Amino acid sequence: MIKKYSLILLSVLIGGLFLFSAYSKLYPIEPFEFTFVDIGISNWRLSPFFARTIIGLEFFIGILFIINYKTRGFTSKLSIGILTFFVLYLCFILIKNGNDSNCGCFGELIKMTPVESIIKNLALILVNIVLLKWGEEINLKKFRIPVISLLLVISIAIPYILNPVDLNYSKAYLMKKENQYFMPLDTLVNNAYIHPVSNEIKKSKHIVAYLSSSCPHCKIAATKLRIMKDKNKNLPLLFVINGEEEKVKVFLDETKSHNVAWTKLGERPFVYLAGTHLPSIVLVNNQTVEYDLNYFFLDQTEIENWLKK
Repeated sequence: MIKKYSLILLSVLIGGLFLFSAYSKLYPIEPFEFTFVDIGISNWRLSPFFARTIIGLEFFIGILFIINYKTRGFTSKLSIGILTFFVLYLCFILIKNGNDSNCGCFGELIKMTPVESIIKNLALILVNIVLLKWGEEINLKKFRIPVISLLLVISIAIPYILNPVDLNYSKAYLMKKENQYFMPLDTLVNNAYIHPVSNEIKKSKHIVAYLSSSCPHCKIAATKLRIMKDKNKNLPLLFVINGEEEKVKVFLDETKSHNVAWTKLGERPFVYLAGTHLPSIVLVNNQTVEYDLNYFFLDQTEIENWLKK
């Protein structure tokens, strides 16, 4: 009897862990979306759907474990499958970015390195093997197919309901006309320090991102821009980062942005150019800001098309 209840409790605990893992990825969801683009298994437009569907599957597995449904078969096998996928994904991240980044397994709530998360997932696979052999199971009898189908639909729908995909994406972006304005980039050239900025920035097209090292939204924006730079080495991208030097270093480490040209400004010239709402991402052509971008709607194809005009 003790063994029976221990196995039920173990199944419920694993289910709770899956639910927590799924929910923790939802806010913010963007870092999880970006990883699928970063590793090359999705594009920018499909990654929001890919991420939410994976999160929905986590919700589904979590619920199945909590009700102890087919822990000796379907549920444990599905869990082992998705955990194996995550292990392979983490191995890729480890090889590509090293072990000093947040793997994103629990979103931004609990930061774990890829190695820590691989160990965690391997341990969960072993627990699943135990349940696969000895787990207790609920018997849904003739209601099995409709109940499980309903749970799957609800689980997949949850991420889309709690954090919807913006379906007005294409209308919200660069095709919208902006009020163009002059940006005095002499201020940037003359006041930048740590990494000087060339006069060339005043004479051609550039993507300039004004970021704060302590701003979580800026970290999301910087990560997405960095991935764009990884995919197109010729993007004329510049980060202007505000913050203490130690915090800037952490910012660059967390966003993996060491390959992006960056500089610092004093507080007054930074606010003069960036304004008070961050991140501020602008497409500048000969010191004229042609587009002021919302970081939610950054689109690599649209930016590259603007550069070709």
